[in-house]
Amino acid sequence: MMKLFVKNLLLKTGFPVKSLAAACFGHNKHMPKRNEIDEAGILSAIWILACNDDIPLMLYDSVRFRLGLDDSYDVESLIRNHGELFRMKCPQFRLDEWQLEMMAGKRMPSWIANIKDKDAREKKIMSLTVDDVFRSQFRARADSSRSEIDIINWGLEHIERLRKSQIESKDQKYKKVKEFWLPFLSILLAAASILMTGIIQIQSNKAQREIKEYELSYKPRQEGYSRYMSLVRNGFTLSTKTAIGPPQIPEIMEYLSQLDNAYYSVEPFLPATQRNELWETHLKFRNLFLEASQKNPDELEQTAREKRNDDFKHYETVFRESLNKGLFEEYVNIK
Repeated sequence: MMKLFVKNLLLKTGFPVKSLAAACFGHNKHMPKRNEIDEAGILSAIWILACNDDIPLMLYDSVRFRLGLDDSYDVESLIRNHGELFRMKCPQFRLDEWQLEMMAGKRMPSWIANIKDKDAREKKIMSLTVDDVFRSQFRARADSSRSEIDIINWGLEHIERLRKSQIESKDQKYKKVKEFWLPFLSILLAAASILMTGIIQIQSNKAQREIKEYELSYKPRQEGYSRYMSLVRNGFTLSTKTAIGPPQIPEIMEYLSQLDNAYYSVEPFLPATQRNELWETHLKFRNLFLEASQKNPDELEQTAREKRNDDFKHYETVFRESLNKGLFEEYVNIK
């Protein structure tokens, strides 16, 4: 009759019959696992036990045993948070009376009765304190009978209202996120995207401008360097040619003019600290060329010829190293 009563009540209030009803009538194979019952379901099962159990006093450990909950499940906090349904503790004299009844084998909860060893069972009974006990607010008296269906129904409906309130609260939070934060984040992401696009475009334009400047600046340097070094290298051959044959003043002057013009084409790109030094070296090379153009190498001694050759090679090396450093060092350091 009791099972039928609870089943009809649960159907009326809309709670799952199988899992919750099974939880109310002991620990058996139909017991739902803890992760299959939410807090509202557990609270409802405890409420029905507290309202309909033969014994008005309830034990936390007994509830965990009958509902198949883990030993670590915090039933105490669940009861403490619902003072409108449950009353924690009981008078010490009522616990003393109940302990005597249990020692006599009467009104023993299934959790206590399940302890097979008599000594262990009696030890457990006598170790109970008022902190291990709670009861329904509607069964405060020692002789309280089972609660009326209206009271049970009220409690279940109250728990259902709490559950719906929690769901609505979560829905409101989600709605707030959906209606405010999502559009705000969308706008923020769009603004960030526009900003990043602008930054990338600026960086791209800057990189293209630097590449263009590099090309415009590098090309004349390279051409000037090639022309000047070519003239320096040809100076030895030309000086030998003019020294052996008849005087070729126009050709010598034309060479010197081209050499000066080639120097002037690279001078603007040289660091200010290097210009004077390189100009002095340029003038010394001109003088070397003029002197070499007036002396036939066949008429010189071996030592003088070797010195003449070494001098031209020396200036070629000096110009190559100086111009490379002055014209292209900044480009070598570009990553």
